[in-house]
Amino acid sequence: MGIWGILHDTAALVVIICALIVPFTAMKIKNSGKEEAAKRAGTASTLLRIPQYVLIVSLITGFARYGFHFSTWLLTVLVIFLAILAFAGIATKAAKTVKQQAQSGESYTAAAQKLFTFSLLSCLAVIIMVVFKVAG
Repeated sequence: MGIWGILHDTAALVVIICALIVPFTAMKIKNSGKEEAAKRAGTASTLLRIPQYVLIVSLITGFARYGFHFSTWLLTVLVIFLAILAFAGIATKAAKTVKQQAQSGESYTAAAQKLFTFSLLSCLAVIIMVVFKVAG
């Protein structure tokens, strides 16, 4: 395995780990106090931002490793890739909202629910991506 393979596999591992941790972090926010919720929301925001950058590295190294051959499989993976980025972006915005509302003393339950929902959707999209990657 060359350097592209090592980078590609490492990037995939980082994305999977972050995607699996965030829903559990988001789930605990609703039952936390304001200070704890703000801290957990900051952690969730960071854990959601990391895969957004790492997915781009994974895409580039994947093309370097396997080449660019347009197919139905590639189109499916690219759609899932965009879904992961969209869900993670929405969840990141919700995490920032939770943090801001918790720090200002406002109710953050709606934003926390949105964070949990979209982080879970992002996690499921990552799992689907792994299944398609292994199947392809």
